[in-house]
Amino acid sequence: MNYKFVILITLTFARFGHTVNLYSDNIPVIILKDAPEYNLNERVCIYKDTTGRATIYNVQSNDFKYFKRNNQNNIYFPFSYNTYWIKFRVKSKHSHINNYFLEIKNSTVNKLQLYYKYQNILVSSQETGDSHPFRTRQIQNRNFVFSLDLIPDKIYTFYIKVNGEGDALNLPICLYSSKGFVNKVVREYTFYSMFYGILITMLITTILMVFINLRFKVHFYYIAYIFIIGFWNFNLDGLGFQFLYPGLPWLTNRLVFVLPLLGFISLAVFTSDFFEIKKHRPRLYFYFVTINILTALITLLSIFDIFNLWHTFIILLVVGSIILLSISISAIIFYRKAPTLSVYYLLSFLVLIICTVIFSSNVITGAFGSMFRDNALKFGFIFQAIILFIGLTFRTKLHQNLLHKEAIQHLKEINWLKEKANINLEQKVLERTDEIEKRNAQLKTAYDEISCINIELEQQKEELSAVRDKIEEQNVILEKRNKDITDSINYAKQIQKSIFPSNEHFKKLLHDSFILLMHKEILSGAFYFIEEINHVASQSATQGNVANQGAIPSNAASQGTTLSRTLTNNMSASHTVTNREIILAVVDCTGHGVPGALMSLIARNLLYHIIKELNIIQPVEILRELNDGIFKTLGRTSSHLTGKEGMDIGIAKIDFNNMRLQFSGAKNSLYMFKNEKLHIYRGSGFSIGSFYNIDKIEVIEHNIELQKGDVLYMFTDGYTSQRGGADRKKFKFNQFRELLNELHGKPMIYQRQILENTFEKWISFKDNTGAVQAFEQIDDILIIGIRI
Repeated sequence: MNYKFVILITLTFARFGHTVNLYSDNIPVIILKDAPEYNLNERVCIYKDTTGRATIYNVQSNDFKYFKRNNQNNIYFPFSYNTYWIKFRVKSKHSHINNYFLEIKNSTVNKLQLYYKYQNILVSSQETGDSHPFRTRQIQNRNFVFSLDLIPDKIYTFYIKVNGEGDALNLPICLYSSKGFVNKVVREYTFYSMFYGILITMLITTILMVFINLRFKVHFYYIAYIFIIGFWNFNLDGLGFQFLYPGLPWLTNRLVFVLPLLGFISLAVFTSDFFEIKKHRPRLYFYFVTINILTALITLLSIFDIFNLWHTFIILLVVGSIILLSISISAIIFYRKAPTLSVYYLLSFLVLIICTVIFSSNVITGAFGSMFRDNALKFGFIFQAIILFIGLTFRTKLHQNLLHKEAIQHLKEINWLKEKANINLEQKVLERTDEIEKRNAQLKTAYDEISCINIELEQQKEELSAVRDKIEEQNVILEKRNKDITDSINYAKQIQKSIFPSNEHFKKLLHDSFILLMHKEILSGAFYFIEEINHVASQSATQGNVANQGAIPSNAASQGTTLSRTLTNNMSASHTVTNREIILAVVDCTGHGVPGALMSLIARNLLYHIIKELNIIQPVEILRELNDGIFKTLGRTSSHLTGKEGMDIGIAKIDFNNMRLQFSGAKNSLYMFKNEKLHIYRGSGFSIGSFYNIDKIEVIEHNIELQKGDVLYMFTDGYTSQRGGADRKKFKFNQFRELLNELHGKPMIYQRQILENTFEKWISFKDNTGAVQAFEQIDDILIIGIRI
């Protein structure tokens, strides 16, 4: 029997005393004859080692005089970290060697070791205890049992070293003959079988009640409480350590304090549901919830060994007292509402408290027999479980009766409502009959009116038929005209496509590149312009030819003659050197469809005129000339124009010989990746056609040094302005730059495919039916990528 719980309960109701005789070396010899059991509590001497340094060689020497005689009927050590030595002597009076069993009737001593001395021979056992695995015990028993073979008429001196490591210990010591020990074990396990059998029977019966009536959660709480209490006793009896977790000595020590706390929690929850406190007393229910939460936190801290044993005992005592007091007050509060249930509840705890007091007082006085003394607390738990089960059964019956009465009352209410509904229905039938008769008269009048209306409708039907035939004729005409318009637009698309440079021409001039052009409609307002500029110079083989070079007219370029033709006409016997430059423009005209296509043709012709005929190849000058050309071509004085017709454009001149690039833009920018880093060259903040005279406006020009491997991107804003995604927002430039940063190192053909796939994924979404739909493209898209 584990006596830790004895200490907890006993300190609640009584004061412990411990008296000893004066220092004495005269230890009585216990004579062993035919008795099956010998109680050694009052026949031992005790030495308290406060330093913990004493060894068996110190205490067994003849000079050691510090043992004190124990005159109490129990051996009790209070909470401390001291080491205690217990000494006693025995002598067998049998005629032959007889086997005895020494039992220390406490299963939870942390450290314990047995020594005995015979004819100056010192024998020691293996150190065992709750802090050691169960296999360290000599006899596999729930308590500490040692087998002794005693020679007749020889005196044996025994020493027991005990260390509770901060715990309080109650150590009854008994010596049994072989037959007495067997009888004692049989009695114990017979009683344990009855005790745990009753608890298991109560659990199984309650579980069956749960399956019969699943509405009552209180049965689950009762099962939890009984299971925890049963498991607690199983652990206190040392059976858990023996049979369930023999290799986990720390677990049995934790469960001594954790299981009571869990039992308090389950008991509080059971009480709350038993009296339906949440329904009738919400504030009291909140109090129980708060107490349970605090208890759960304390339980968690106990698992991690935050408190020492004395503090844990105090906390357990305080928490238990608070919860038991709260439960008792709750039962008294609900006495008027449910007197029978309150009586059952209070009676169960009264029986438990009486058995606890008897158990504690008998441990101190030893007035009763060992069976009743050791198991009075178990009787209390059994009686409590039975009385609570009876109360639970009575409560279930009350609930069923209440539900039955409510069902009968509900049926009565339904019948009353049914009768009332029948009366109302009869009244409504009479009223509805009168209404129907009135309606019949009205319907007859209406029928006559409808007949007249039908005649008029027939006439209107004939007229509508004639109108429908005329509409069908118009639809045929409209379809033909729509087809003609569509064919014209498609033809215009072919014309527009033939005017602008082809992809093959573009790839011929810029081999490592891609073009992504996605029209919103058949005709497009976005286009690209590319032109190769070859400057041809000649070197004369003689000094005379060099002199002739100075005869070139200074106004040759302005008169539309190319430099190469002038040099050809003025030099002879020369060697030709070509300086290759490319002018590339990405243009986004105002509007799309037919208006955008017209603007694109105007823009393309102006660019060709400026570059090829006027020989203007500087991007800044091209923008200025283009802006003047738009105003002259469109004529801003026309009342049919909005004044916003124009374009966003980016123009780059690439000099492959000197590896330099000049860029200017109107709203459009240039992105360049150099050494894996993105450089942004922004255009000016105006559009072509928005200002009559841009000479007064600063047009930004970027001069950039190129190196092999640089990647250039020129584009319109159609890609970044497209709405899509989960939030239906614009793609925006930040996301566009992140995309280019991920793909700029890939081959150009893959870059174009990734950009196209990303766009299609961006505009795709699923409708309510799960079908894949796409947002409408809102603008023409043009992106050009070039790797130097």
